[in-house]
Amino acid sequence: MAYLMILFFISQSSSSNSKGFMGYQIMYLTPDFTTLNQAFHSGGQDSINFTGGIYTQGLGGYAMSKSILLGGFGFKGTMVNETDSISVKSEFSGGFFELGTSLFRSGLLSIYPLLGIGASNVKLRLRAIQKDERFQDIISNPARLSTIKTGGLSIEPAVIFQFWIKNKKSQPISIFIKVSYLYLPKEANWTFEDGAEVLGGPDFRPGGVAITSGIFLGGGS
Repeated sequence: MAYLMILFFISQSSSSNSKGFMGYQIMYLTPDFTTLNQAFHSGGQDSINFTGGIYTQGLGGYAMSKSILLGGFGFKGTMVNETDSISVKSEFSGGFFELGTSLFRSGLLSIYPLLGIGASNVKLRLRAIQKDERFQDIISNPARLSTIKTGGLSIEPAVIFQFWIKNKKSQPISIFIKVSYLYLPKEANWTFEDGAEVLGGPDFRPGGVAITSGIFLGGGS
């Protein structure tokens, strides 16, 4: 969905009344892992600790008409935690539609405050560390991998600082830094991939402060 949005914005930017830019981005997301760590520790997995943040990557695109900025981006990233008995692969993903305005624009720097709305999600793949087993034992007890997920509606206030490397109408190039916060208003609702609910899950929300950087093509003066 995010990539279809980007193509739409690029097509809009080709009109005489608007400009557009798009590019590759890397986002460092810093969720609060406290409740998730507590859930693993209370379940006997004391060695599983989610710390720091997670790097994600994706594409973003914007169209600008006068001082109004309209665009969106998508992201995805993974992290892995392992012990002698379990491997936990966490996959963070999401996409946002953003609306903003041009607060400041010069030949070297442009600043855009934005408000985004979309979704932020996390999927956990819990796998028992593989050991040799008999075929019949696997048939009688096949549960070696569990995949659960949570997430949902997210609101994203943000500011983009765009630094122009080449600010010309022909092939403009810029780098950018975006500071944002991904806020999920609803409590976590964990489910299996088939939709069955996971009862008693922690209130872990895949949001938090995010720092994004990347390169934009287009949008020159």
